[in-house]
Amino acid sequence: MKADSEWNQRQIFRDRCMTNNNGIHNYAGNKESNSSIDPLVNASQSSKKRPWQSKLLFSCAAFFCGVGVTIYSLSHWQPARMLIAPASVPNNQQSSEKIPQLPSQLSMSGNAQSQNGTVALPQTDSSNSNVTASIDALNGRIDRLENRIDDVSKETKAAIGDAGRAESLLVAFAARRALNRGQPLGYLEGLLQSRFGNSQQQAVSVILNASRQPVTLEQLVAGLIPLKGDLLKPDKQQGWLSYSRQFFSNLFVIHRHGEVSTMPSEQLEEAIRFLNNGNVDGAIADISKLPGARYAQNWLNAAKRYSLARNALDILETSALLSPDQPAIDNPTSEKNTDSLDTEEKHPTSIPDNHQR
Repeated sequence: MKADSEWNQRQIFRDRCMTNNNGIHNYAGNKESNSSIDPLVNASQSSKKRPWQSKLLFSCAAFFCGVGVTIYSLSHWQPARMLIAPASVPNNQQSSEKIPQLPSQLSMSGNAQSQNGTVALPQTDSSNSNVTASIDALNGRIDRLENRIDDVSKETKAAIGDAGRAESLLVAFAARRALNRGQPLGYLEGLLQSRFGNSQQQAVSVILNASRQPVTLEQLVAGLIPLKGDLLKPDKQQGWLSYSRQFFSNLFVIHRHGEVSTMPSEQLEEAIRFLNNGNVDGAIADISKLPGARYAQNWLNAAKRYSLARNALDILETSALLSPDQPAIDNPTSEKNTDSLDTEEKHPTSIPDNHQR
């Protein structure tokens, strides 16, 4: 019994030892598995295994930082720059000291040349040739700029002249429209005098006088119709010989086809056609040839005043089209008309509503 109990105790102790060994082995295996799963444990182990890599990176960063600080100090700090290149200033001083010595050397060489009796030409350097080339280029650019400025000034003068001609034409057109409507000129009088007062003073005075006694084409046509009977009657104040000659000359009239008839009635109809077409000068010529022309003196004076005003407007328009430095075109017919108008201004007449007898 005692031996059996000892045997049992030994068996139990052996079992306990085996269980303890298995627990130790299990704990070691669990620890290895947990270490493989946890990344922090792996990182710490890898960092412990590789300490030389971090040291290398730190040393490289420190080296590059030192290089950058050195470059910055050399480029922005004057004392550091003087430490590296201290000999540059004396070289400049030596070069500055050598410059004043050139005239003395030149004078000595000149004296030597005068003593020898020969004159040596100075040597031309490449720098002198470059300077002359640059000066020539600048002169060429200046010449081109001057030519361009001249062209611009000419174009500006031409534009100013065109604008002045356009304004003068507008003033002349406005004056013509006012006269055609029988209206006073008003503010156009000052514009006419400022634009054409110096060059066409006589034409301006004719237009101003016509505006004070306006006559329209409709008034001329309406004033001629009541004078038809008197214009066809022979003049009783002329002698019996001229009266009989005119009477018998109108009995038989022979003329070629297409020629203007000399019959008073046909001349009167032709004068009316001229007025309707705006040809006042032709109507004046036909009315002046009629037997009773003396009964239409007031109408003739008004028609001449109308014609003179239009001729003066034509002169102003022609003068406006010309350049300021060119003379205006002289119109001999307008000068004659203005002379006759001066005589008519002393005795102003108007278109009669009823014919005179």
